Amino acid sequence: MEITYDSHADALYIRLRKGKFARNKTLDPVTIFDLDKKGNLLGIELLNASKRTSVKRSLRVKHLAGPVKSIEIKGMPERLLA
Repeated sequence: MEITYDSHADALYIRLRKGKFARNKTLDPVTIFDLDKKGNLLGIELLNASKRTSVKRSLRVKHLAGPVKSIEIKGMPERLLA
């Protein structure tokens, strides 16, 4: 998993796994999912990130140890892909 933050765009991207991007699914105007052709979730883009998370001006985290069981983001429903 890799998390990056672009302070100019105020966008946070959470890459969950590598894969070939096929399409987006928009949850709301500021939350976009990247999916592969089978519908597997590759990543999540959060626009207006500084207003929705506690992200600092500069953030770059790569290769977090261990599996991620949950990600809590204000305003995001518990079930991402219905």
